[in-house]
Amino acid sequence: LSNTPVIVESYRKPDMEISVTSQENEYISGDTAHFTIKGATMFGQPLSNIEFSYRILLNTHEEIVDRTKENIDRTISYYGGGEVLTSGGGRFDANGKAEISFQAALPASLESSQTAIIEVTPKIGAAPSIGKMIRLVHRGTFALFIDPLKGDAVGGISGTVTAMDHQSPRRIVG
Repeated sequence: LSNTPVIVESYRKPDMEISVTSQENEYISGDTAHFTIKGATMFGQPLSNIEFSYRILLNTHEEIVDRTKENIDRTISYYGGGEVLTSGGGRFDANGKAEISFQAALPASLESSQTAIIEVTPKIGAAPSIGKMIRLVHRGTFALFIDPLKGDAVGGISGTVTAMDHQSPRRIVG
């Protein structure tokens, strides 16, 4: 007869669902970002008048000309991570809805475009539930691509230059 040790741990599924939507799909550094947050219990009851906290986390994004090959959503991490752009709090209304807005101004220390992840956590005594959404914040109003890139800064660079205008709608220039 043999025996195997077993550890039994408790599990509690999240008590609520948090969803985040935005009015805009992308931002240029300095734009105002607008988000709508909705919270409800797993039984459909709104998180009426419940306070929440939020963080906006930034991660470097490498821009590409062919946007069909871009997969921004894959950069969301369950555990968060990245540089904090801003944080704050709010309160859900009687219907479990809240609106937040903030300046999506990238710090000068960040030289490239960033993905911005919003994390929302209700302040209630239950199993935590975090709503997340990711959006792209461009460093500037356009991007330059050199393809194929040959050479270096000392000896010279050659290749075909393509400019991407980040104004809405995004398009290739020239």
